[in-house]
Formats: sequence, C-alpha cells, structure tokens
Amino acid sequence: MKKYFFVFYCLYSFINIFPLHAMLEEEVESLAPGICTRSEYTRAVSDLIGDLKVSYNEGDICIFNKSTAAFKTITLPGHSSTKFEWSNPPKSVYPLTNTEWLALKRVTRNGRLLSIVHKRAFDDDIYLCETRHNEHRVSLVETTPGAKFDKNRIYFSQSESFTKKGKPCSPKNKNVFLSHTRLFYFDIEESKIKEVGTFPHWSDMVHMISEGSFIFANVRQDSTRIVTFSKLSTLDKFSYPIFELSEFIHLEDRQDQSIQINAAGNKIVYLTSFGSRQAVFSPAICDLEKGTRQLLLPETALARLEADITTFIAHPITAQLLAYGEDGLRLTWRAPEVSPESSQLVDLLNSFQKERDSNLYYICGSPEEDMIFKEITPNGNYRLLAVRHKKADLEDITPSFTHTWIDLREDYKDLGISFLPVPLCSVPIHCETYISRDKASIPVYVVRPLNSMEATPGIINIHGGPQTRDEWTSADLNDARYFALLGYTTLFPQYRGGEGFGRKHLQGGFRKHTTIVPEDIIDAATWAADRGYIDRKKTIVMGSSYGAFMVPIVLRKNDKRFSFAGGIIHAGFYDVEQDMKKPFELSYHLASQDLGWGSLMSPADRIEMREASSIHFVQEIRDPLLIIHGTKDDNCAYSQATTMSKALIKARKQHAFIRFKGEGHEVSEKFHPLHLAVVERFLQMTLGGPFEPLTLQERKIKGMKIIQDSTGFYRYFK
Repeated sequence: MKKYFFVFYCLYSFINIFPLHAMLEEEVESLAPGICTRSEYTRAVSDLIGDLKVSYNEGDICIFNKSTAAFKTITLPGHSSTKFEWSNPPKSVYPLTNTEWLALKRVTRNGRLLSIVHKRAFDDDIYLCETRHNEHRVSLVETTPGAKFDKNRIYFSQSESFTKKGKPCSPKNKNVFLSHTRLFYFDIEESKIKEVGTFPHWSDMVHMISEGSFIFANVRQDSTRIVTFSKLSTLDKFSYPIFELSEFIHLEDRQDQSIQINAAGNKIVYLTSFGSRQAVFSPAICDLEKGTRQLLLPETALARLEADITTFIAHPITAQLLAYGEDGLRLTWRAPEVSPESSQLVDLLNSFQKERDSNLYYICGSPEEDMIFKEITPNGNYRLLAVRHKKADLEDITPSFTHTWIDLREDYKDLGISFLPVPLCSVPIHCETYISRDKASIPVYVVRPLNSMEATPGIINIHGGPQTRDEWTSADLNDARYFALLGYTTLFPQYRGGEGFGRKHLQGGFRKHTTIVPEDIIDAATWAADRGYIDRKKTIVMGSSYGAFMVPIVLRKNDKRFSFAGGIIHAGFYDVEQDMKKPFELSYHLASQDLGWGSLMSPADRIEMREASSIHFVQEIRDPLLIIHGTKDDNCAYSQATTMSKALIKARKQHAFIRFKGEGHEVSEKFHPLHLAVVERFLQMTLGGPFEPLTLQERKIKGMKIIQDSTGFYRYFK
C-alpha cells in the first residue's frame, strides 16, 4: 500500500511542478498559419536611416553609418559624377551592387582588428580611430550649403571624454576630467586618413562653414543644458567660444536637422522653447556677431500652432525660414507665407506624405540646389528623398521642383538582411483623439487587428518621460502591430505632461503624477471600451521608464470607469526619493525641472515623492504584475526593480520578476526576442491570447533569469 501511495505522490508532485499544459504548449498554443512569427519580426531590420549622418555638397550626398563606420557617396541626377574611382582597389573596399562602400575600421581594446562592415575581415591599411567607449563614436562632419571645399576630402569628427586615470567615460559622468574632439579627413585620391587636429571640446555637433573653418556645438551636461558654440580655424589650430544659448534646444533628438548654419557662419537657426506661447518648440534665429536672438514665426502663426515644430528649412544665405513641419500625431508641412516657391514645396511634400503614408524630415542640402529628406514610415525607414529646385526661366516664370527617391535597401539585397514581414506591415496605425473627464482633447495612437469588428483584449501602453511622446513610427508601435496579429488592440495615449502637442498640453500634466496623468490614461481605456475597441474585462496596462512608474498608480486607482487585469513594468522607478539620490549621470531625467518633483530639501516635496512611490502602496495594487529590468540600466537603477519585488513579496502580491544581465535602459536587439516572448506569455495568461513557444535560437540567448515567479507563468521558460 505504501508503495502505491509513494508512486501516486510522486506522480501528483510531478504534475504540479510540470503542468500538462506547459508540456504540450508547443502543440496547443502554436500560432495560426499566415501570421508572422516572433522570430520573423525580431530579426527584421526596420531602420536603415536612424544611425546615418548625411551631408550634401554640390550634388553629392555623403552617407556615413555611425554604428558600422561604413561610408559612401551618391551623385544626384543633373550633376557630374564624383563616385570613387579605384585603379587598384585596396582590400578595404567592398563593392555592393551599384555603389561602393568604404570599409573604415576600428581597433578594439584587446588589439584585434575588426571590420565594421558586415563583420568581414580586411587588412589594416585604413582605419579611422580607436573606439574605447560606446559614446565616442565617429561622426560625419556636416557642411554648410554653399561652402567651398575640396570634394576629394571627406571630414569626420570624434569626441572623447576621460577620467583623471585616463579611463574612457561618458560626457555625463561626474568624474569627467578631460574632453576633446578629433578632426580628420579621408583623402579619396590617396586613400588615406589624414589628421586635422585635436581640440579641447566635447562636441555634440561639428559643422564646416568653409575649408579649414568649423563651428562646434556642445550641450552642457547639467540641469542648465546651456549650448556653447565655438569657432575653430585649422590654420592657426585655435578655437574660441563665440556664443552661448541658455534655453533648451534640440540636438539630433528627432529625425530632423535641428540646427542650421548659414553660409557665412554668423547666423544659426534652431528649434527652441524660448518665447513661444503655444508650441514647446519653434524656430528661432541667433545672430552670433550681434549676440541677438528672435523667433522666426510671427505671433499670428505661432498662435495657430496645434503641435510642436520638429523640422524646418532655412535659406542658406539670409537664414530666412522657408518651410516648417508641425509634428502632431502626423507631420504636416507649412509655409510661412514667404514666396510661391515655399507654398509649392510644401504642397509637394504634403502630397508625398499622403500618397506614401510617411513623414518627411529635412536633413541637409540647399533650397537653391538640392534638399535632402528622410522618409520615416511605420513599415521601415529605408528611403531618402532629394528635391531639386528648378529655377524659373524666361519661357516659364513658374518655379518648380524635380525629385529623386533613393532606396537604401538596394545595397543590402545580397547580404541576407530581412525587412518587416508583409503581414505586420498591413496593420495600420490609427491617429485619433478622445475627451478626458475634464474636457481636454487627448491625442492617441490606436493599433487594432485587421478587419476587427468587435472588442478585443486590450493593452494600454504608457510612454516614458513624461516630457517625451510616442512617435507614429516608433519601435513600440511596431511591437503593437505584432500584438495586433495575435488579436490584441493597443492604445498609446499622449497624456498631458508629454511634449509634441503644445505648451498647454505639456504644462497640463506638470507635477500631476497621481491625478491628471493616470486619469488621462484611464480615460483612454474607457473611451476605447465605449467605442468597442477593447474588452473591459480583458485589458492590461504596461509602460517603460516613467511609464513603468505610472503603471502601479493606474492599477491602484480602482477607478469605477475601468478595471485592469494586470500590469507590465519595464525599466522603471518605484521609489522616487531613492532615485533622486542617485549620481547625476543616472538621474538627469528626474533632476530636470521638466518632470516636476521639487527638491529633496523640502519636507513637503518629500511627502509628495513618497505618496507617488508605489513601494509605499503595494497592498493597493491590482495584481498580477510583471517586472522586467536590465542590470546595466544607467537611467533607472536595477535596485529599483529588486526593491519593488521585495515589497510585492511582503504584500503577498502575485508577480514575476525577470532580469536581463547587461541590459541597459532600452530593449536591445539581442534581448528583443526574449523580451517580446516574456510579454507575449503574460498576455496569454492574463488575457487569453496565443503564445509562440521559445524557439531553439531564443533559448540559446544568454542573460535572462527569472528572479521571482509567484504567478507560475514562466515555469516553462526555466
């Protein structure tokens, strides 16, 4: 009898430890045919433009990839060709289809020579520099329209920072002792890298206004964010500061060229928060010689703005504003009533955007010759657009424009690179607005399953910041399109407190972490349920960074309007006081005045911080909860996740805590498949959707560890 009892006990234990549904998941939970798999999506390349530095000079487009250090030139129609001609091509030149890429090399810290382009090995006769820190990457020097210089020279820059011990570090590091910028150029005729000089500045941007004359822009890495412009002459090897801007400006934060310098190098047009009543960012001009600045749009135009300006075109001589892009849920180009040419150009750009379902951001060129734009779309950022100004003549006094599309995918056809799958590209992103409980109009992106006529399980995705926003073409929205193929509807509410939709919208959520912001998010879910988009009983809320901080507050609300089925928090902070005590380089986003936390020195502010910190009200949070965090997060410390997990354990709340070793604040390409699988599993167990079991390749990815799992959702992952 004891023998049979022992066998029965062992069998019972085995079933409880390894549930039958987990053993048969590969059979039962496989995806329906025709849906793109997780691996098909995560291995696809969606952005060939994001890491490019593009410069223009007299019909030549120079393209430099800052990650791979690959370089090429494209000569536009109507100009004489200046493509590289190699009589005896060195081994460091690798031909790709119709163009030639120059493979520029780096030396790793252990001394091994590695090719940057497609991991191919080349000889060491050409290399740019030694890269010792991921923020010390090489960049292409921008050129001012109309600048005259030797077309056989391609200029590059690299900024570096070091501690007193000579260790490479980030410019944000509080122990920075020395920073400098190296200038050098590649001589096409001699196939050699030649040094120009090293100068004592960290530079966020280097702009060449003529041969041997450069302007540097440096953003001070503290709460002031002051931008210092310095002028450099390579003839006397001397640089000197020429102007400081004390207001916050954009430097390559978006897909546009946010600073433009005129041909004389004495006027700068930039996007600023200075002076505008409506928009947070609008164009302004700074006269470097007179030390004056003013907004370029008249008050009447500024008053009509409904969103921020994120891209613009200025005249290369006068720096007069010719066109600008108002970037709400979608980008719209507008003309400041300067000339018929501006209106015609704006109409052309807007027609392209409508026809191709894309956004076009100006990056370089000259309105007098060729203007170069990046095409940004949800289906991939693969194209450049060159618009050429065709001047009026005696026979036809009407100005006109010709255009050329440049598809960067042509250079990758034979390299085995895959792009976004067709099923995912067929899922549209809808731009809508809803009305909050206090009658404010809130923009929202909605991603729904194709041909869905009834309510589906829902996901409310909260963006970080909060003084940021979701972009129509961001990677998070592509994840949502993948989830739409699995049957989920995802909402991205642009709650008050975020940028992009005007000053009133930004200030409406300032320091409203437990009132306006979570109410806007709950109102989005209520609105979507009322419209039949999502199921009230099958919706979860998720977020990263500040969005992760907000998830427990939303789950705590227990609002009668909506009740969520659980939450996912990634790379967040849950103890505001502790996060404020971090070193500066780890907590700039919390220390900045944009967020609105007050001061640790104020007792009243500390009370406000504690009331907003979820570790102090975990008993009131609706579970289950999924915590995801990387150990190398330099924005929200990994310790925040461990503290939150311990508080949830103490409160006996069901949750899973998954750690990614070596992961930073953002989801890396390496861990994206596992991150997506972890979220997909949580959605399956809380909302009842499908789940694709881990593939063999995904199981080989090292670094993920399940620290805590009282939900039992991730036993299959171990």
